[in-house]
Amino acid sequence: MAVHKLAREDLDRVAGASNGPDIVAALRRKGLDIPCVLREGIDRDGRPCKTGEYSLTESDRAALAVWRREQADLIAASRGHHA
Repeated sequence: MAVHKLAREDLDRVAGASNGPDIVAALRRKGLDIPCVLREGIDRDGRPCKTGEYSLTESDRAALAVWRREQADLIAASRGHHA
């Protein structure tokens, strides 16, 4: 999701989870926007449905970059290294 839009099923695959919307909800509670656009689609039974497509805003990307740096600093500090 850091680079492009992901359908819900793809998000599940990338996250290694079976409930991508729950992961998105948790990230939204932490302050990310993660918009979802509903697209017309066809389900596995051939019926019309709407599928969600998630993406990150520029603000989301910036917040994640800060979080990654902080995590790297914490890991380095725990190993006795300075970032």
